[in-house]
Amino acid sequence: MNSYTGQVNGKPIVYTDDGIQFGNSILPFAEMSDIVLKDGESPAWQFTYKGRRMQVPYSLSEKDMIEPFLLGAINKDLPEQPKETKGAVEKLKEAKQLLDEGIISEEEFQTVKSRLLDEMVSEPPKAEEPYVAPQTQINAEPVQTPVQEVQTRAVPVTPTDEGATTGMKVLSFLFPIVGLILFIIDRDKKPAAAKDELKWAGIGCGVGILGYILLFAMGACSGYYYY
Repeated sequence: MNSYTGQVNGKPIVYTDDGIQFGNSILPFAEMSDIVLKDGESPAWQFTYKGRRMQVPYSLSEKDMIEPFLLGAINKDLPEQPKETKGAVEKLKEAKQLLDEGIISEEEFQTVKSRLLDEMVSEPPKAEEPYVAPQTQINAEPVQTPVQEVQTRAVPVTPTDEGATTGMKVLSFLFPIVGLILFIIDRDKKPAAAKDELKWAGIGCGVGILGYILLFAMGACSGYYYY
């Protein structure tokens, strides 16, 4: 494992491929994020460790020594490049080596370089998304059926009018005045019965008149013969 021992405020700090050790504290690169190198009058590198932003100063003379460890930690945080991009980088290195050895010309190298750079920056085709059938939302709302009010009407019951009974006919025949009274009472409610009662009252009245006539005639004849 590669390592380098530097100084921070007069105290040793050890850089390794896995992290740094300062005193009794060991800080793994795997638990660091947002690693940034800052140059200037007070060079330092910053990182976030367990939610805390921290800073480690370094001298310009040791920058070249610690930078490989920090760049390695930074590259670990970067997403893995597609295989096609790695292959293009390797091909570009091989083309540069061929150019340095004089096997290919500068023009040929530029052509290969342009083609490989286009392959590196071109986005891979997106995978076709599976078709998802649209879903129809059904609102289950209660269906209100209008209630039709049924109006019930009282149907008038018409009494059965089958004519006058035999007793009423005999009564009307014997007593025409009674038949006339029954006719007046039943002519609206029982027109057929009233008609029979009036008929038999008329018959009774006619028979009575005829009887009186016969009696009168018989009496007259008897009196004439006796005279």
